[in-house]
Amino acid sequence: MILLVGVLALTGTILYRIESRVSVPILAYHRINNTLDPMTVKPEDFETQLQYLQNEGYTSVTLDEAIAFMQGTGTLPPKPIVITFDDGYEDNQRIAVPILRKYGFKAIIFVITDNIGKPDYLTWQQLKTVQERAISIGSHTMTHADLAKLQSAEIAQEVRNSKESLEKGLGTAADFIAYPYGSYNQRVVNTLLETGYKGACSGKVGINIRGGDIYALRRIYISPPHLGLLEFKLRLWRAQLVSVFS
Repeated sequence: MILLVGVLALTGTILYRIESRVSVPILAYHRINNTLDPMTVKPEDFETQLQYLQNEGYTSVTLDEAIAFMQGTGTLPPKPIVITFDDGYEDNQRIAVPILRKYGFKAIIFVITDNIGKPDYLTWQQLKTVQERAISIGSHTMTHADLAKLQSAEIAQEVRNSKESLEKGLGTAADFIAYPYGSYNQRVVNTLLETGYKGACSGKVGINIRGGDIYALRRIYISPPHLGLLEFKLRLWRAQLVSVFS
C-alpha cells in the first residue's frame, strides 16, 4: 500500500512538472518512403503522426524561435514542436514536404553538403524549392564525419565549409547544425561558436526547456513504428520523462 501511494505521488509530480512548463520537443527523422530500413518512416505513418500532433494542439516552430525562448528572449505557444530531417534525402522534398504543408507544419533539413545532387539526395534546385515552402536548411557537415573524433583543423573544415557552401548556394543563412551520430565535444562547440552557428542538435534524448544548452539540443528519434501511433506517443512520453528532473 505504501509503495502504491509512493508510485502515485511520484507519477503526479512528474505529470505536474511536465504540464506546468513550456518545453520544446524536437523530432528527428531521416527518410520518408516505403523502404524497409531503420531510418525510414512510411508516408502513412508520418502523416498519422502529424495528424496526431495537430489534433493534440501542437504548433510547429522554427529552431530560431525555440532558441530565442530557451535564451529568454522570445515566447512560444503552449505546445511547440520542431521537426527536423537529417542527411538531405530527396524524399524529404518529394514526400515529406507535401504532408507537412497539409497539416501546416514547418521543418528544417540538415544537409550533408558533399552529397547534394548525388543519387537519392536533394539537388540545389530542390533545396531552393523547399525553402520556398517554409522549410529551413541547416548543416550536417560536409561528409557526415564524426566530429568528436577529428582534430581541430578537420572540425573547422567540416563545419565552416558546409556552412559557407549552403549560404553561397542558397543565398540564406545556415545558422544550425546537427552533429553526425549525435557526437560532439567542447572543441566542436568552440568551433561552432567561432564559425557563427546559433545552435546544434545533439544525440541526447529528451525535450528542451528555457535555459537549456543550445549547442546540445535534445531530440526524439523517430524510427519505423512497430506499434503504430502508440509507439510515437510513447517516444514523446519517454523524452519528457528523461528530461523532467534535469
